[in-house]
Amino acid sequence: MKKVKIWKKSGMEIGSWIFCLLFVLISVSSSAQKINEARYTYYISDVEYEIIQLNIHNDTREKILLWFEKDTTIQKKSIGDKVRNYFFSVKSDFSLVRVITEYGSTLIGFETDLFFTFYKIIEPQKSFLIQVICKIPNNRDIVKSLKKMIITATPMQMEKERMNIFEIAGLEQLSFRFNTLVIDGQTLHL
Repeated sequence: MKKVKIWKKSGMEIGSWIFCLLFVLISVSSSAQKINEARYTYYISDVEYEIIQLNIHNDTREKILLWFEKDTTIQKKSIGDKVRNYFFSVKSDFSLVRVITEYGSTLIGFETDLFFTFYKIIEPQKSFLIQVICKIPNNRDIVKSLKKMIITATPMQMEKERMNIFEIAGLEQLSFRFNTLVIDGQTLHL
């Protein structure tokens, strides 16, 4: 019978390996969606415009909830704080979650505001296309800024926060229904 050599290393080396493994796992799970960019130029009456397309593909086995935050400092907060801020805080007279739960199954033709009532549920292995139309040269850093405004949440992230927005009745009904969102670059106020 052969002797099996057991790998004995110091706690520091094992800790380093565990840290590296956790870093890789966190990096993989945080890239649950792929964002591909494409740009197209066209002219209308000698004015040059550009269409910037961001194709967001959900590579996971779970739904992704996507919305936009104008205040990009929210990126530093936890996912639970982001959800509470967007869905549960009162803006104008109502919170978005109140509109969803009270009117989610009865609202037809609901018009959304990009930074207050827009959200999209992206199903597993599906894509969502964002097209931004802007005049050239007024499109500097628009993609970089837009990517900072995009917030996503998954059911797994919500479970860690001990809240699950995905369980709210009416959430699916008021999710943006189309697979393409067209934004005028001016509405982003960049």
